[in-house]
Amino acid sequence: MRSLTLLLLFCFAHVGHAQKNYFKLFKIEFLAPDQVPVVLDYSSSFDYARIDMSTHLFDLPSLPQYRYNLLSRTETSNSDTYRKFEGQAIVEGEEIKYRQEQFPESDKNVFTFYLNNGTKAVFTCSLKTYRNSKIVLDHRFPEADSLDSVPKQSRAGVYEYLIEEVNTKIGGEEKPVINLDGKNVTLSFDVKNNLIEIPAIKSTLLLSDLHKLSDDNKATMYEGIATDAGTKWKFTYYIEKQAEETIFELESLNEEGTGTIYLCKGPINQSSNEEPGPTNRYEVSGTGFFVTGDGVLATNAHVVDQLENINVTVNSDTGIKTYTAKVIAVDKNHDVALVKIVDPGFVKLDEIPYRLSSVTDVGERVFTIGYPLDDIMGSNYKLTDGIVSSLTGLVDDSNYLQISLPLLPGNSGGPLFDSNGDVIGLTTSRLEGQKIGIQVDNVSYAIKTSYLTNLLKAFGFNYPSKSKLHGLHLKDQVKKVKNYVVTIRGDLVK
Repeated sequence: MRSLTLLLLFCFAHVGHAQKNYFKLFKIEFLAPDQVPVVLDYSSSFDYARIDMSTHLFDLPSLPQYRYNLLSRTETSNSDTYRKFEGQAIVEGEEIKYRQEQFPESDKNVFTFYLNNGTKAVFTCSLKTYRNSKIVLDHRFPEADSLDSVPKQSRAGVYEYLIEEVNTKIGGEEKPVINLDGKNVTLSFDVKNNLIEIPAIKSTLLLSDLHKLSDDNKATMYEGIATDAGTKWKFTYYIEKQAEETIFELESLNEEGTGTIYLCKGPINQSSNEEPGPTNRYEVSGTGFFVTGDGVLATNAHVVDQLENINVTVNSDTGIKTYTAKVIAVDKNHDVALVKIVDPGFVKLDEIPYRLSSVTDVGERVFTIGYPLDDIMGSNYKLTDGIVSSLTGLVDDSNYLQISLPLLPGNSGGPLFDSNGDVIGLTTSRLEGQKIGIQVDNVSYAIKTSYLTNLLKAFGFNYPSKSKLHGLHLKDQVKKVKNYVVTIRGDLVK
């Protein structure tokens, strides 16, 4: 993750002298010697990199704990269609080389960083710069005009607002960023679960310590803390009664007078007890498992792709608990994703009992635990076992293992354990006989663990490397791992 952040930060080196600038991120590639490449596709998401030209500090807004310094930059090639820069940077006290390539016709910056461990980290960003903005949310409405003309129906306990303007406040001075009046971009305030959602940009804010500051015949104001991807903001909720306007404001806890303001109309539903109306929202579920004790889980990318309102249900010896969560990394090419629990009620886990391993062979006994068809089969975990049938998948695809486990809908994203209790894959799919015109029984596939470990390494996570399961019987292994396998649910909107 440190190298990832560094690359993003360099995206800003070619711009002018504005104090802070944001760049859209399209793709990240990590190319390590003798390892499978990690390719992260951000083309359909809203992640950005940022540079502070006044201090030469580079960071990633979604991971503010990472900051790096740029040392030098020299232009070595220049034409109308291609420019190249080369320079030096500092990573954790070590000096590295990097190369920046600009392609004006395709609106792309490509940054290649040559890390001292032999890894090449390649970042593809836009050329376009969002200047003088403090919060990336301001620029996540590129499709506003194409949204449906009718706002979504209210869900029970949820107030819906129409966003008219998004403004940025810098040093106490408020400036308009984008006008959304008439474009039907909604903001939802879930008063029961303390959540703010803006579906158009797939943004979810978890509120805490919400309390009333004032209430008179003109306005009511509440204040609290809003958390987004681990970053906390001061949150203010201001209801102007006579003008029927509501203001939602996020202000930096580190820079007073700096933040983003959403000026809204409504609420458009006057009762928080409205019954849900017809909607094209469907609940989707799959399986995941913990890879860090502080709430990072692994699952399949197809389980969480395009999901909103993600939550994680942990069915442990102490009872069933559900937590809010969000996707933090996706590798669609290898169908692997990382999900992070962001619920303040989550308590850090003890040491994870299993380890991740890429060693296996044909004939190895394997098993998985998951929550297939939980609406029919129940909420308890289900154990399924079999063998490794092949070290390749369909058409000899080396990304996958073929396994004899009878997987069902809901098993996707679960851990595939070997006889030692090591995780050697993520259960992914089964071969559907009706689609190929013949009867097929117990032919399923799992993505190999190496792609998960590559993703974890790319984002700087320490994953399980020790096991407490070796030498145990299957039933004893299951008892130790079942508390670490979860159900992942979310709303799929079509």
